[in-house]
Amino acid sequence: MPSKIHCPKCQSEDIIDYGDNFECSHCKSEFFKESLISEIDEEDLLSEQELEGFVDTFDELKDKNKRKKFLDSLKDDYL
Repeated sequence: MPSKIHCPKCQSEDIIDYGDNFECSHCKSEFFKESLISEIDEEDLLSEQELEGFVDTFDELKDKNKRKKFLDSLKDDYL
């Protein structure tokens, strides 16, 4: 884990730590901390909001349980 956590989107170090994830106080994006040490280039990392937006595009995922299961699987694959 990086010693100094920063926002991959705007590079701000002004973050709010929530344990497994954090929120950037500057751009309001939320990220999983583990994504910072993943093999994904920092500029390609998706925020939690972007992952949710991706899931929103699928009509079959309007069902709350299916949506949660799919989103959890994305998070597992992403991290």
